[in-house]
Amino acid sequence: MTPPRIRHVGYKRDDNLVAIAADAAAAIHMGKGERALLLFYAARSNGFRPALQMIANATGQSRSQVCRNRAELDAHGLISVSGDCLSIHWDRAKLYASLDPRLTSKRCFFAPAGPKQQRRISLFDLRYQPLEAILPRLAALSDDDFAALCRRLKRSKEHDLHQRRYPRRLSL
Repeated sequence: MTPPRIRHVGYKRDDNLVAIAADAAAAIHMGKGERALLLFYAARSNGFRPALQMIANATGQSRSQVCRNRAELDAHGLISVSGDCLSIHWDRAKLYASLDPRLTSKRCFFAPAGPKQQRRISLFDLRYQPLEAILPRLAALSDDDFAALCRRLKRSKEHDLHQRRYPRRLSL
């Protein structure tokens, strides 16, 4: 089994990810194992595939504790695992890091983190985006979204025809 690839999401190049991870862990009262795991991920680069045993050795935990702490980080909304990719959501970690630990509770609930929804396909995208970028987005549309896109295209076409037949005249 191939370990998941680490992917950092929502950070800037000059962000100190280790400091953000430490502040976020303190703000939401993470356990020692969760904190160690988040700090481990913060110190690694995009695309790195650490084996479970390597993470266990580096954090001083057993393999089962690493899996349990990974699930806790997922419950906090700081990471999400999809396919062979483990995404660390630094925009959410920055939000947690900005909280005052004295004002937060140990028992709180977090919304799950997941891939951001793509914005709807615009007519501009259809006209100017490369076909390779548009096709996967079109394939992922639901039936309702596809019908709405077709309606927008039809209205746009009717608008263009109307503009050709009845051009605006400038009065001087």
